[in-house]
Amino acid sequence: MPTELKQCLQAIKYFHSLEPKEIDQIMSFFREVHYKKGDRIHHQGYNGLGLHLIIKGRVRILVRLPSDSESEVAQLGQNTSFGEVAFIEGGPNTASVIAMEDTCCYLLPKEYLFVLRVVAPETAHKIIRVLTDAIFQRVRAINNEIAGVLDDINKSQPEVKHIDDAEDEHDIKLTSPQDLDPHFLTQLVDFKDYSLPEIQQLLKYMKLFQASRGCEICEEGEIGNACYFLIQGAVQITLEKQGKITKLGILGPGESFGVISLIYENVPRTATFTIRESAILLTMDQANLQQLHDDNTELWYKFYYYSCRCIVANLRIGYKQLIRLRSEFSHVVDLTLENTFQITGA
Repeated sequence: MPTELKQCLQAIKYFHSLEPKEIDQIMSFFREVHYKKGDRIHHQGYNGLGLHLIIKGRVRILVRLPSDSESEVAQLGQNTSFGEVAFIEGGPNTASVIAMEDTCCYLLPKEYLFVLRVVAPETAHKIIRVLTDAIFQRVRAINNEIAGVLDDINKSQPEVKHIDDAEDEHDIKLTSPQDLDPHFLTQLVDFKDYSLPEIQQLLKYMKLFQASRGCEICEEGEIGNACYFLIQGAVQITLEKQGKITKLGILGPGESFGVISLIYENVPRTATFTIRESAILLTMDQANLQQLHDDNTELWYKFYYYSCRCIVANLRIGYKQLIRLRSEFSHVVDLTLENTFQITGA
C-alpha cells in the first residue's frame, strides 16, 4: 500500500488513537479512487460511498437550500476527509461534494465498517469513537445555532409558547424489564438490529418505568448520565430561551433520547423532555453500561456502535430543524450557511 496513505492516516486526527499495527491493519480496507475536475463525488440525499481521505486535489462542499439551489459552504484539500456521517450511520449524504480539480482519494467503503467491527472490534471502536466525538461537537454547534435562531425569533415574537398544562399526576413507577416481551422490542427501530438473545441480555442492564403525562424526564442544562428508549407513549422536546419555551418536536414509540449523556460524562442536557402521553420507557445509565462492558464486551461494542448512530441521527434532525427555522423565519434570522457547515460532515 502506498506510503502516502499511511502518511495521510497519521495526519488525520481520526486515526491518532490507533497503534502502528492497527494502522497497518486497516490500510488493506482502503482503495484508491480518482476523480476528474467537476466530478460530483457525493450527491446530497443519496447513499454515501464511505469515508474519503484526500491525498491530492481539492473539493467543494455544497448544501442544497429549501429553494433547491446550492450554496458552497467549504473547500477541503490534502490530508482532510469527508463522508463521516454517512460512514457511521449508513444513511444518505448530508451535502454534495464536487472535485475542484483532478483529485485522488483513498476510500474506506462503509460496508467495511461492519467487517472491521467483526475482525478487529477494538480498532473499529477507536475509529467510531473519534468520529463520534467530532460529530458530537457538531451536534453541540448546531444546538447553539438553533438556540441563536430561536433567540432572534423570540425577540420578534413577544408571545410565549407554553407546554399545555397536564392534568395527570406527575409520577414515575418503576417496574421490571422482564415484564416486556422481547419479541415486541425487535419491532422497534432501536432494537431491530439485535437478536432475541441479545435483547434479553441487554434488558438485564436496563430499568423499565412508567411515567404519567406532564412528567419531566430530562431538564435542559442538567447533567445527565442515562439514555431512554420510548416503548409506549409520546415525549415532547422543548428549548427555553430567555424565559420563552419553544417546541421542537415529539418523539414516539421506538425513538430514544439522552444518548449523549450516556456516552459522555458531565455533559449538560441540550433540551427538556416531557411526557405528553402516559409512557413506558427503558433506561440505561453509565454504571450499567460499564457493567455490560465488563460482562459482555462483544454486546457492549454493538450497543455502543448503535448509540453512536443515535448521535448521528441527532445531527441530522438538528440540521433539518435549523434549515426549517431559517427558511420559515428568513425575515428575522441570518441565512448564512457557512457557520453550519461543521454539522454536515458531507
